[in-house]
Amino acid sequence: MAQSDKQVVIQPTSEPCFDFTTDGVYRQKKTVIISPIKIDEYDHNKFKVTYGCSRGIFCKDEECRYVRHFKTEREEPVAGVEAFSSHIDR
Repeated sequence: MAQSDKQVVIQPTSEPCFDFTTDGVYRQKKTVIISPIKIDEYDHNKFKVTYGCSRGIFCKDEECRYVRHFKTEREEPVAGVEAFSSHIDR
């Protein structure tokens, strides 16, 4: 199969989160949706997919890559925060 014939499925997933916190201290188990929130083509047929958490606006977990990314996509970029994303080459 040629590289351009690869099919990539980008879709949300439902996942358990054991670190949801509204105060940064008390942790709760919640069900979250991890979904693509941004897709950028950075070269011909090469894409960067950015994922975020459905509870990202409420969660104060500073270590969660999905919460950090959710917040950096909606606010001014935060210095030193590297959001989670995937590169897809087609």
